[in-house]
Order: sequence, then structure tokens, then C-alpha cells
Amino acid sequence: MNDKKLIVVARYNENIDWINNLKGDVAIYNKGNDFPWDFPRNDVVNFGREADAYVTAILDFYDRLKDYDRVIFLQGHPFDHSKSLLEKINQQHEEPFVGLGDNSQSFYIGVESCVYQSSYFIVDLFFKEMVKNTTIQEEKDNFATENLTKVNFDLTERDGSKENRIGELIEIICLCEILRIPYKSAEYKWDCGAQYSVKTEYILNKSYDWWKSLYILIHHSSQTLKLNLIAYILERSWPLLWNHDEKKAGKIHD
Repeated sequence: MNDKKLIVVARYNENIDWINNLKGDVAIYNKGNDFPWDFPRNDVVNFGREADAYVTAILDFYDRLKDYDRVIFLQGHPFDHSKSLLEKINQQHEEPFVGLGDNSQSFYIGVESCVYQSSYFIVDLFFKEMVKNTTIQEEKDNFATENLTKVNFDLTERDGSKENRIGELIEIICLCEILRIPYKSAEYKWDCGAQYSVKTEYILNKSYDWWKSLYILIHHSSQTLKLNLIAYILERSWPLLWNHDEKKAGKIHD
């Protein structure tokens, strides 16, 4: 028996005729100015790239997600990252979450502690103006010095070359600190293009308020600080989010 799927499409100005080939309930989050189709859609402000559309859809459907087996998250032209996307969507997946792209990157966070578990959580790179001349900034600097100076984050490019991008690792750790996601020695693969098939229980293991906190983070960094960096950080972090169980890790406090 096929899984019942909710398919979330983050569309800007792409041609989405291909949606006619999908099997499942489709929710289109449209950020473009034109929409020459009769498909039902949700018009949303253009910020936060696909990350904002995904999280907005989770909030909109949160109380109804229990009626679905899986949620599929797609970009407006998903074939740029997945040539055989339709076949992958229609496959029966047993895994909690599956990247649907043709290219994934291995990721290892080689630190031996999570600061929020024993101290006030780190405030991330977006909110520098909030932490100037505070002990929080000092703690963040000390943490980076003590934990990251010997860590290499080698990103393998499509041509086989490797580039050390330690800054991205720090950004992901800061995101985890804000959302209280355990990241000690985390090892996973993230999907280039941020397209996933996810069992709904791996979305519902976070509360509505947890997802709302992530939405606020995306909104603040994109709208107030005028940075799109959060979407790129989330592209590299979705497996950490899907696998995170808020009840086990402890809820976020104001």
C-alpha cells in the first residue's frame, strides 16, 4: 500500500507543469509574481528561500500532519538537483527521512560537547548586535577556540576537489544552539538542494512552538537583518532537524 503523502512545493518563478505528474496532496507556496495555473496555492512573501516555505507549510499543516505518512519537500524546479525525482518520490521508503537529490555531502561535527546542555546557549552569528560586550559573546569565542581550532570541515565539490569551510560548521553549531539540537560528534549526509521525503513522526517530534521558533529565526535574519544566510545553513542542517526529538532533548525556553 502506498504511503499517503503531502507534497510541499516552494515555488518562485519556475514552470510547475510537472506537478500534474505528482501523486499525493500538493501544497504550493508561491513567491513569484505570476501564476498562470489553476492549482491551489499559498502566496507568501519572498524571503528565506525554500526554508521559509517548508517551515510555513509545517506550521500551516501541523494539526493535520497525522493524516499523512510522509511529507515531501521540493523546490519549484526540483529536477536541477534530481534528474529522476518522480521515480524517487514514488518509491516506498522505510527510512525516517530520505534525500531526494542526486548529490549529497557527508558532514561530521567533530566537537565533544554541546554548550547549551551545561551553560547559557550561544547566540548565533545573526544577532551580533544583541551580544556585544556581554559574557555570551565571550563564551561563544571561547567555545570556538577550545572546540573548533583542530576541526577540519572538508567539503567535497562535484569536481572532486575539497575545500575547508570551517565557517559553515560554526554557523551550523550556532543554529543548533539556538534550537537546542544536540550536535556532539554528529555525523550525517545532507542533500544538496534541500529536497527530502520525511516521515511525519519526524516532524511531529517537535512541537508547534518549536517550529514557530525556527520560523521567527528565519524571519528575523531574512527580514530584519536582510540576510539570506539562514536558508543556506538550513540546507546543510535539515537531517539534524528531522532527527531531533524535542521531548528527549528538552524544550526551548524564552
